[in-house]
Amino acid sequence: MSILRTFALRMAESPKWLISQGRGDEAVASINTISRVNKSTYTISSSELHEEQAESRKNVKTVLRMIADLLRAYYLEAHGVKLGNEACIKRIATGQFLP
Repeated sequence: MSILRTFALRMAESPKWLISQGRGDEAVASINTISRVNKSTYTISSSELHEEQAESRKNVKTVLRMIADLLRAYYLEAHGVKLGNEACIKRIATGQFLP
């Protein structure tokens, strides 16, 4: 099926698949080809893609850190630690509190 798509329909591989396989430069070329076929003026460069990927990783790390902080607070409360005041909660969120 991919042979038919590539040769008969002249379609490139999916940019999402290329990125998941670590082939970012080919993904950029694919995006630019798709844009050109659709008569769009949108283009992207390899450096722009790498910047977007770095920003995305940073956002994922931030969300994971927030989830870990929430789980840490629930875990500590479940094991008898009272989290009633703001100073205690702040220390837990920054990882400075050990039960």
